[in-house]
Amino acid sequence: MRRAVAALPLAGSAAAARSQQQPRHQDDEFRVLVVGAGLGGCVCASELRKRFEDGGPTLRLSVWERATYCAGRFGARAVHGGRAVDLGSQVLSVVDPSDARAAPGHGVSAEASIAAFAEASRLARAGLLVPADDGALAGTEERLNWPGLWRHYRAATSLSDVLEDVLARARPADVRFGRRVDAVAVSDRGIVVSATQRPAGERVAETFDAVVVAVAAPDALAIGGAAGGLPAGAVVAGVAYDARTAAAFFFDDAGGALCANQPLVWGVPTKLQNSLAPSNRRRFV
Repeated sequence: MRRAVAALPLAGSAAAARSQQQPRHQDDEFRVLVVGAGLGGCVCASELRKRFEDGGPTLRLSVWERATYCAGRFGARAVHGGRAVDLGSQVLSVVDPSDARAAPGHGVSAEASIAAFAEASRLARAGLLVPADDGALAGTEERLNWPGLWRHYRAATSLSDVLEDVLARARPADVRFGRRVDAVAVSDRGIVVSATQRPAGERVAETFDAVVVAVAAPDALAIGGAAGGLPAGAVVAGVAYDARTAAAFFFDDAGGALCANQPLVWGVPTKLQNSLAPSNRRRFV
C-alpha cells in the first residue's frame, strides 16, 4: 500500500525575514514543532536533530501526536495480553543501495536510499527489526518487477516500538501524545499553534519558529489557519489513498479460542462470527 506524507514547512521565507528584523529569543534557540509521530514525523525529527548538530542555533524540538503512542498509518497497532499486531504497515522495506539497480529512480533518491538502508540495518542490529521472508510476502509491484532489490523487515514486537526508538534518537525537548493540532497562525513572534489535549480537552497554544506537518493529507488539510493558504495545499489536496480495512485476531494459547479487540469485533465477517461456539467468544478487550 502506498502512502503520502504531507510535510508542510509553515515558516519558509517569512521566518528568515523575521530572524533578520528582530532579536532571537533566549539562548538563540530555534523552536521547531513536528506534528505527527508516525513514520514521517519520527524520521523528520531524527533528521532535524542531525542537521542542527552541524552548528548554528540550538534546536528546541517538540513533537505532538494526537494518538496516545507513536502511531500514524505506519505504527497503528492492536494490543491484547501483552501481544501486539500491526494494523498499519506490517513490513518495512528499503532499497539495497549496493545493488546496481538502485540508481536514482524508484521514487527514492540515492542519498535517501543510503540513509534508509543504514537506519534499517541499525534497527535490525538493535533487535527491533527482523528480516522478513520475501517468499511469504504478497506480490507487490516492487517485488515482482525488481526481485531482490528491496530488503524487507518485520517488527520484532510492533512497528510502533520501532518508531519510539527513532524518535528517541531525535532527543526532542517535548513530546505530547493525545494532542490534536487544530489551527496555526503566523504572528510577528512566530507561528502560533493551537491544539486540544486529551483526555480533558484542554486548549493549549504555543509559538514556534517553524512547523512541519507530517501527517496524512486529509489530516493536514483539516488544520485551520495558515496551513490552508500555502501553495502546497493544492498539491496535498490532490493526494488520494486506497481504502484498507484491518482486523486483529488474538488466539488464546491454551485452547485456541479467538479473542478480538472490541472496536474491531464488528468487522468480523458474519459467517466467522456464527462459526464461533459461545464458549469460544471470549471477553473482548
